[in-house]
Amino acid sequence: MKNASELTAIVQRLQAMQTSTDQPLQERNFDLFGVNVVTVRYDQPSNLFVLAEGRNKSQFAFDDLDALAIEIYERLSEFKLSF
Repeated sequence: MKNASELTAIVQRLQAMQTSTDQPLQERNFDLFGVNVVTVRYDQPSNLFVLAEGRNKSQFAFDDLDALAIEIYERLSEFKLSF
């Protein structure tokens, strides 16, 4: 069940980005062990998420919150395995 709760926490953070009215551009870091694994930016006007990898700075666009959440979960899991 821990995996489900980790994925749920990721989805909740992404949903908070969508519902926030502070700024049209939201940014969240997903860190493990004090290391940035990925950064996610959300552009409210275009309803588009951009995932930037912490290590090699590649960027990927997502318009589906669930697909993005799974991608973040997988990258965090891969990072955990490297320790």
